[in-house]
Amino acid sequence: MKKISIVIGTRPEAIKMAPVYISLRKRFGNSVKLISTGQHQELLWLCS
Repeated sequence: MKKISIVIGTRPEAIKMAPVYISLRKRFGNSVKLISTGQHQELLWLCS
């Protein structure tokens, strides 16, 4: 099984990567992990 990690740090990265993360989660389930650097934590709800 492949494991996929997505690292985001800034608000523009979070906004751009949210649809990618959601699509990957639908396809691969729990093998996709979102890693945040801690900057702009208020946007992480987009990916939940």
